[in-house]
Amino acid sequence: MESEGSSSSSVRREDISGPVLVTGAGGYLGGRVIDQLRARGVESLGLARGGGADIACDLLDVVRLRNVVDRTVPRVVVHCAAAVPRNAGGYDDAEASADSVRMVRNLLDVGVANIVFASSMTVYAPGHPEPLREDRVDPQSAYGRAKLEAEALLASAAGCSAVALRLPGLFGPPRRNGLVYALCEAIRKGRTPTLPAQPLMWSAMHVDDAASTMVRAALRPPGPGFVTNVGYAGPLSVSLLVKRLREIAGAQIEYDVPHPSFEMDLGTLQSTLGLPQGDLGSRLSEMLEYAAVDVV
Repeated sequence: MESEGSSSSSVRREDISGPVLVTGAGGYLGGRVIDQLRARGVESLGLARGGGADIACDLLDVVRLRNVVDRTVPRVVVHCAAAVPRNAGGYDDAEASADSVRMVRNLLDVGVANIVFASSMTVYAPGHPEPLREDRVDPQSAYGRAKLEAEALLASAAGCSAVALRLPGLFGPPRRNGLVYALCEAIRKGRTPTLPAQPLMWSAMHVDDAASTMVRAALRPPGPGFVTNVGYAGPLSVSLLVKRLREIAGAQIEYDVPHPSFEMDLGTLQSTLGLPQGDLGSRLSEMLEYAAVDVV
């Protein structure tokens, strides 16, 4: 791992021959993105605030960030770093959300011209039975408002081509927490699962399918930026998740809380980057097998 260096050279931010720089590379999604890039033989560098990546840099420190960008001259930045909520209350942490917007502003201020941004389904509000198009935004939390503000910054930045990917929640190894894992583990080990007592808006996809979409966005031919929903086709909810796992595992799960369905329109995704290669059913089957293995 290296720390940030200094450089007085002038660089062309639009240079397509440089590496792909992945922020948040020490995290869940960012780590998968850089693994997939390297599996494809793509020159890439991981950046993380606290180490565990090729470059240590706090994105809130614009001077250090400028030094990194000047030295590495990335052709594109895949921006996965964010102040991620640890629990439901974290979605209304205004200070953390403001920091996430500052990270995006700093990337623009240092002259990055090609960005793939991990946005979120939290830019939408619950209560819509029809698939939500990208223009139907109505964030209900500080976290969602920050994602939408960051999208607007990217869209309005002169000379910047940005792809914003509105991702649902993520599940998959090595994570052993979250609703999907907890439910799969309870089924495999014959325990009663703990499920939400109140209705909530929920959707999810496997982290590897999210990462592969981000990689396709990073490697796309040069062109105008856009915003797109990302996820699996069809509606999803906690109630539908329980139903699918009942069917796959043949499990008896007593649960009658009526959760609202959530579905994003995937027309833009299909016409630009393509739908995810994985599907919910196969990914849930994988999770059931993963949850059956005890942690050593």
